Amino acid sequence: MSNIEAFIKAIELQSHNSAKVVKSVFKNFNEDIIDFDITKFEQFILNLKPNSPRDITTICYILRMYAKWLFVNNIVSTNELYDTINSIDEKILWQAAKPNAKKKYISYAEYQNLLYCISHHEELNTLYFSALFRCIYEGVYNNNLSVIKNLRASDINNNILTLHDDNGDSYKLTVSNQLAQDLKELSLKNTLERANRFGVFEVDAQGLYTDSVFKTEYRNRESKAKDSYKHHPYYTKIREKSMEYIGSNLSPSNFYVSGMMYRIKHELVKNNISLESAFADNNRNSLVHSIISKELNRCHSTMSVSSFRERVKGHLDVFDDEKFDNLSDDLFLDILDVHIESKETHNSMFPEEPLQQDYPNKFDDIESIEKGLLDSGLEGKEQELIIKSRVNQSKFRQQLLDRYKKCCLCSASNPDLLIASHIRPWCESEPNQKLDIENGFLLCPNHDKLFDSGLISFENDGKIMISDKLSEADREAFGINENMVIDLTDANKGYLKHHRQKRFKNG
Repeated sequence: MSNIEAFIKAIELQSHNSAKVVKSVFKNFNEDIIDFDITKFEQFILNLKPNSPRDITTICYILRMYAKWLFVNNIVSTNELYDTINSIDEKILWQAAKPNAKKKYISYAEYQNLLYCISHHEELNTLYFSALFRCIYEGVYNNNLSVIKNLRASDINNNILTLHDDNGDSYKLTVSNQLAQDLKELSLKNTLERANRFGVFEVDAQGLYTDSVFKTEYRNRESKAKDSYKHHPYYTKIREKSMEYIGSNLSPSNFYVSGMMYRIKHELVKNNISLESAFADNNRNSLVHSIISKELNRCHSTMSVSSFRERVKGHLDVFDDEKFDNLSDDLFLDILDVHIESKETHNSMFPEEPLQQDYPNKFDDIESIEKGLLDSGLEGKEQELIIKSRVNQSKFRQQLLDRYKKCCLCSASNPDLLIASHIRPWCESEPNQKLDIENGFLLCPNHDKLFDSGLISFENDGKIMISDKLSEADREAFGINENMVIDLTDANKGYLKHHRQKRFKNG
């Protein structure tokens, strides 16, 4: 039995869980470290590909435990090995490890872009996925996601949610008005969209309650809905969609912490406190502690302030590029004047968002795109493909601006508000169709949302088609009527045929 095997066995006698961590450090390591110098130790740690400073701290702690065990058992005669490990500069080592570390968190700009991609490129269950990501980012989270599973329409009062976990604990959380509206709309849906080689179809979905928000596909009609929920796919879907649209396999907790950090950063900026200063090891500022504590309490988090600080340590640069200086104060609700008194107290610090934003406007040139990808975790050809794609999308939008000058349905002409709307969705288009100017209209946010949702379409003569799912009140509110006509090219008509057949909702 090797020294390392004997050490692991000794740890197992004390704690099985600790032994698992120790085994992961020495996995696939066939030589001893007795003769290691500091350079070899550092390389050993880097080869383990740590994803955070905390990982490096844990590895160094285990190595020190092993060195101490060797000395206590008279395998080595001095504490020289322990002292060598203790002299490792963990901060410098993290800077060397960071380029190869997995992405853990996202900036607010990346979060916005994720929502845009889901809205415009996700073919199935768009509202479901958008609401799911927004819930977690805005603070609807616990370790087993039961607060999401248990969420129902009757728990939504304006923009205040009453959340319930499986342990019977309840608390209130204020979210954005848009999310609250989306959750209510989602609770009314009793089907999920699926696709096969024959096309898109709907399957029955059911939750714990008739008004459950996040329902699951009801595969076993003999079982109860509660049992069906044991295999709810949203945890896996979050990872799948984050890999698809962000390029990293982020967990729900990663999105949850990213959202908290965004709101904490906003409060720090309001108080002229830099992120670096606030999270410095020697910072004992009571205001900083209060800001972090209030956000943790707002989200009903079980993390302590010190644990939260340790968790984001080494990843602050992801949030340090957030730009708050140009945001108007009325986008935010002031939380510093709100005091959390109990678990039943709710708080809000999440910015309200406009109905629709043309997020790709943030990528108007190659330099800004490259800057946005610095923390994406993508390299080489992957970054090059994304840069080219976003540059081309910007060109597509500019071509539509040059052609139409204003919304194709109304007089809105502010370029910052106009959206390059695909007739045949990006995800359903062939490569030569994705950036074809004939596959696009220039629309204002309201009309883009109606068109993208399939609530309006157009005949070959350009006359508007209005879904019977849109009430008279909504038609008036969105400024549409049956007399509206849009100018079409012959090429537009080919794309519109697909839109009428696949996207338009009627009957």
